[in-house]
Amino acid sequence: MEGYCYETSARRRAVHNPIKNTGFRPERAAEIFVSNIPAKASILDLLCFFQQTGDLFQATLVMKYKSELNRGYAFITYLDKNGAQRALTELRNQPFMNPATLLTIKQSTNNRRLFIGGVPIEKSKDNIWQELLAAYRVQNIVDVITYRNHANPLYNRGFVFLEFRTHDEAAQFRDKFQDRLRLFGKKVLVDWSVPAAGQGQGQRQKPSAGVPEKVKILFLRNLNVTEPPEDFTRFIYDLIDRSLVDKVYKFKDYAYIHLSTRYNAEKLFASLQGNH
Repeated sequence: MEGYCYETSARRRAVHNPIKNTGFRPERAAEIFVSNIPAKASILDLLCFFQQTGDLFQATLVMKYKSELNRGYAFITYLDKNGAQRALTELRNQPFMNPATLLTIKQSTNNRRLFIGGVPIEKSKDNIWQELLAAYRVQNIVDVITYRNHANPLYNRGFVFLEFRTHDEAAQFRDKFQDRLRLFGKKVLVDWSVPAAGQGQGQRQKPSAGVPEKVKILFLRNLNVTEPPEDFTRFIYDLIDRSLVDKVYKFKDYAYIHLSTRYNAEKLFASLQGNH
């Protein structure tokens, strides 16, 4: 379609408005997240569909690696939030490509931060930043966030958070490196940062007041550093049936708990609040 710039890679198809090259950035509420996209749909199909409610700043369709089939989801950003709001209300019940297909359209969470677990504790913020730049040429990180180790404040806690300029850039990094990122010769965990607010060093943390929509992973920190991972896992299984848990990962004073559904995440969330 005329007037847009096209980008193609092994993992994404994207178009953007030429205004992006001037440095213009839309407000946060201008982005929506779209899922349930037919595997054969193209970026042009999405562009035509979503232009009905306003001019687009950018559209990004996530692809299966080195394939012409997409992974079923995309990020659509309008020039302003009015276009996004109209899409949320007007396009949800409008068939896409064929009468049987309705897209799932939601406001984007705009999460720009990723969790990296299993980082060598002796590595500094600058060490990690330079390693990502040297090994993978990652140049769009805004910040590398570390926390001081309880035992030795000169060390990190074995995990860091990477802050990106946009949600789209964070999503691209996660899609590219999940299960395949190695830092300093060691494989590390890459996932969305979904921290729960709470206090109390050495205590199981009380999660925040609500579980974000669609989230199936709970992140706990400020745990007892000396508690063995297997003891923590048994504690979780005492709260919820193990068949409802996909994975429990504890390292030092933090843990990730992957649940099979959002409903089960909410059940465990409520149980953890009661055990704080």
